[in-house]
Amino acid sequence: FRVGVPSGNSMFELMNSDNQEFGGSGCINQNHYQVETIPYHNQAYSIQMTIPPLATVMLKSSRR
Repeated sequence: FRVGVPSGNSMFELMNSDNQEFGGSGCINQNHYQVETIPYHNQAYSIQMTIPPLATVMLKSSRR
């Protein structure tokens, strides 16, 4: 799934509630996401990620 992000800094996953340590199925993503200059969701940049079923994923932008 493509998700729009507000900056060109790389993004990383803070928390994924589908992680097995939280009782989820283990559908987790890579830790860091390479931000692409593909506009999406009314944002100038975007990332490609797997959206786990019935889960919450929290992302954070890293500073350059």
